[in-house]
Amino acid sequence: MEPNRSNENRFWTIPNVLTIFRFIMVGVMMYFFWKGNALMALAVYVTAALTDVLDGFIARKYHQISNFGKLFDPMADKVLSIAALCGLFFSGYIPKPLVIIVIVKESIMILGGAIILFWLKNVVSANKFGKFAAVMYTASILLTFLHQYIAPVDTVVLYIAVIVNIVALLQYAYLNIVQELKRRRKEAAAAGENPENAVPDDTQSDTKQ
Repeated sequence: MEPNRSNENRFWTIPNVLTIFRFIMVGVMMYFFWKGNALMALAVYVTAALTDVLDGFIARKYHQISNFGKLFDPMADKVLSIAALCGLFFSGYIPKPLVIIVIVKESIMILGGAIILFWLKNVVSANKFGKFAAVMYTASILLTFLHQYIAPVDTVVLYIAVIVNIVALLQYAYLNIVQELKRRRKEAAAAGENPENAVPDDTQSDTKQ
């Protein structure tokens, strides 16, 4: 069943409300970090992470994918993870270089997602390796909340997760930007156009990232 295209411009949908809720939870989580209560910050992080799973399920099942969700849902995930790592850093659980690497990586992901959405006019979902990397990354953050009980296991797992996610980022960029540009240039050349003037079409994937 094809999704209703009119839903793409809707703002007040359950998935979008959950996305906004996730942004609010970032502030709540940082408040508990500031109070030195890492366990409450962990509870907020888990709650926020669960809303990500829930809003994706609802958006796909009930055809509530929207332009707002395409942009801000993945952004909310990245803001949440960056905030969690910053809070864990200020709690003394992780080293500063690791935080910087993750912030740069997540910033590149946000930029790449914007390029794919607004320039290439497409929304893509993560492949199996990307999903594995995301799950591993979330699990490593959860373990880091328990640093004082399981160190240095959590730190080792976090480093591995960051390396895996960097590989996933490179794969994502190659498959969804480099390969897509090559495909469109070939199509333009086959149609007798100048490949340099090939412009993205308006076809959009409705898969929520």
